[in-house]
Amino acid sequence: MTIKSNHLKPYPKALAWSDTETGGLNGIQTLKDGTRVNGAEYYPILEVAIMLPVTNENGLVELFDVPAFNVGIKMTQERMDRMDDWPITQHTNSGLLERLKSGEGFDYLAATTEEAEIKLIEWLEINGVSTFDSKAGTGAILCGNNVGFDLSFIDAQMPKLARYFHYRKGDVSAVNIFSRSPLWKHTGLTGIDKKGAHTALSDITESVLEMNAYTQVINELLWYKEQAQKAGIMYPGISRNDVFD
Repeated sequence: MTIKSNHLKPYPKALAWSDTETGGLNGIQTLKDGTRVNGAEYYPILEVAIMLPVTNENGLVELFDVPAFNVGIKMTQERMDRMDDWPITQHTNSGLLERLKSGEGFDYLAATTEEAEIKLIEWLEINGVSTFDSKAGTGAILCGNNVGFDLSFIDAQMPKLARYFHYRKGDVSAVNIFSRSPLWKHTGLTGIDKKGAHTALSDITESVLEMNAYTQVINELLWYKEQAQKAGIMYPGISRNDVFD
């Protein structure tokens, strides 16, 4: 049996590394009064950051002089009242909630979620990213750790911004899971030690560094494969043709 591959189907060239800090979890959540809500719709978005770094031919992502945009949304009492306990503690300790009052450390402090969405779209357009179109190959693939979480909030509260991203995502967390499971554990893929500051730009940087660590191991494995082929040493396992034919 021959399985046709769609690996040659073009994807958008832009990889948009992103992180979103929020006031709670996505999915169906139960509030203190027993009310059931969709977390991505109910809990406020606090901060959204996007980076558009260059990826080298060897797959390593550059973090020097990277186009990046970090938008905070001004904290109000109404938004604070919709936050869950853990994010309040975490973002108080990190200083994020205080910075959402002063604007310190942000490229832009928006008054509302809608204003933040407008500014993020403007920045993407300025940097050459247009709305996603599969036939035209436009838009960007959203990348990061557990990036489906981020996209669920963006899709729920910033639907116009969501139109700029491919429906498929580059989830570094998936690579992490596979690298520690029987699937890939034998490859020696290892990540990095993380600080877990839970601020958007620092989390994006850690995601990129983690992906670079995986890519570096893959590059080393490819080098050893090339040397083995030059020496006439063949891998004794099952070939790709045995799997797909």
